[in-house]
Amino acid sequence: MNEMEGEMAAMVQSATMFEVVVPEYKQLKACRRELVMIRNLWDHILIIRTTFDNWKSTPWRQINIELMDQAMSFFLMYWLVY
Repeated sequence: MNEMEGEMAAMVQSATMFEVVVPEYKQLKACRRELVMIRNLWDHILIIRTTFDNWKSTPWRQINIELMDQAMSFFLMYWLVY
């Protein structure tokens, strides 16, 4: 993606030098937006999986249901807003 954006920047610079109409590269910009969204999704998946793995290793006597409930509410609210 970075390589393609570099090529796009070079083309824009060359086109500007020769006063040529520069294409907008809508697909490349849309691809970048989608990659950012996918990266955010995987970051959140990692956070949720890590939280669940920590909960799985917690001894029964140390489980804090209220804290777990708050975390789940936070995850739910975040996904509804996002």
